[in-house]
Amino acid sequence: MVNLFLSYFLHFISFTNHVMLREMTKERKNVQMSIVKNGT
Repeated sequence: MVNLFLSYFLHFISFTNHVMLREMTKERKNVQMSIVKNGT
């Protein structure tokens, strides 16, 4: 029972980290695009 909960918790943490990383990279790309647009 405890092992099941722990494995679920770890999966949840890794999943949220993955989503947050993806969102952060998306934000960075958007910022770079806006900087390029403003530069021209």
